[in-house]
Amino acid sequence: MDRGTRGGDGVRRFVGLCSNRVCDAKLYVLGAIGRNMPGEIRSAHHVRHHGGYVSAGLYHGTNDVLFTNSDGKIVKTGAMLSAASPDISVGLKGLKKVLVVGDVQTGKNVFGAGGVGVELYFNDYIDLIVGPVFFIDKALQPGGKRTLWTTQLDVDIPLGR
Repeated sequence: MDRGTRGGDGVRRFVGLCSNRVCDAKLYVLGAIGRNMPGEIRSAHHVRHHGGYVSAGLYHGTNDVLFTNSDGKIVKTGAMLSAASPDISVGLKGLKKVLVVGDVQTGKNVFGAGGVGVELYFNDYIDLIVGPVFFIDKALQPGGKRTLWTTQLDVDIPLGR
C-alpha cells in the first residue's frame, strides 16, 4: 500500500482521497529515468470499513521491447487487480497480525502475472509477504518457469515521529 506521494525509481503518485479515507484514486506517472520505464498506470482503490481492500486499474506501456511477448506480439495495455483481507489479529509475541493478499496484472508480456500470499506483520513497521506468482507468458521468465515462489520484506521507517 502507498504511504506517500513519491515512490522510488521516479514514480510520482498523485493521490485524491474520498471522505473518511474510504476510497482514493491514484495516477502513477513513471518518470523518464531511462528507455526501459514501462509506462503509465491508473488505478482506483476502495477500502472497506472493516478493513481489507479491493483495487483495480489499467496500464499502458511505452516500451515495445518490454511489452513484446514470446509470440512476437506487442501487448502494452492491460488491467491490474488486487485485494487484501481484513487484518487477522494474532497477538503473539513477534507476530502482530496476518493478511491474505492477491493481485494480477493481465497481458501476455513480461509483466503479466498473478499471485497470492500471506502478509505477516511482525510489528507496525516490518512485514513479510510470501506466496507463489503465476506468470502468463512463461517463456519470458527465467528458466521458462510458469511459477515462482516469492518473498517480499517491507521495512517502514517512520520519519518525523
